[in-house]
Amino acid sequence: MCQSRPHSEQCYTPSTLGWRNRIELRTVRLWPLPPRRGAEFWHSHFQTVIEVQRQTEVFNPYCTRSHWSIENRLYHVLDVPLGENSSRIRKNPGDFARLRHFALSLLRHNGQDNVR
Repeated sequence: MCQSRPHSEQCYTPSTLGWRNRIELRTVRLWPLPPRRGAEFWHSHFQTVIEVQRQTEVFNPYCTRSHWSIENRLYHVLDVPLGENSSRIRKNPGDFARLRHFALSLLRHNGQDNVR
């Protein structure tokens, strides 16, 4: 009965990114019912039919986190302990960058996890 009649109100509620790694979109539609409609005696107590639809998109945050592990393992180490960003070398900076990468590779090859 409700699907054949136009709804009286419709509301969209996009939810923000939640802590459950999903994006939700809720649609709520309302249909007013005529009074005293229905075969059972308790049908007369209903005045409105409410329909709620929810679309959920779930995503995997581990790809993003694995990207940050590359950032934290390589670039942060080059920037902070090895001082790559504060380097004042202006002639052939690529040679010194290769030396820093080589030094970091040697440290990691010898089992050094903490490069401070």
